[in-house]
Amino acid sequence: MEIGRSGFAGVSNEEELDVFENYLLSVNPSHAMWNDENEWTYNPDKRAYDIDSINRIKSVILAPIFELKHSIRGRKKASEITEAVFKYMERCRHQEIMRDICKDYSDKGMIYLAEEYRAHMEQRGVGA
Repeated sequence: MEIGRSGFAGVSNEEELDVFENYLLSVNPSHAMWNDENEWTYNPDKRAYDIDSINRIKSVILAPIFELKHSIRGRKKASEITEAVFKYMERCRHQEIMRDICKDYSDKGMIYLAEEYRAHMEQRGVGA
């Protein structure tokens, strides 16, 4: 569930993430279930979980990953894979989110962490 809480998944509502995480804990989805792009139908507790909301959050989190998976499937050149990864990062707004993290740390006086994130971005050619 780390990807959901990372800020890179497109879900910012902590309460929705809590409910989604509780659903995952109660269902314990298999690898096959995670990799199935169809909506989930199993609902162990209709009072606790709105399956439409669960599927919406699942889609927001996993759609970019599925898109990346499909774009690098099969025989690809390294340049094609690299381009697909960069498109994935753009779709997930990685650069913007990393900048926001740096600013947040700076605003809170955590200059060391802000500089560490900036250095990490520069090493990867993202720019801060």
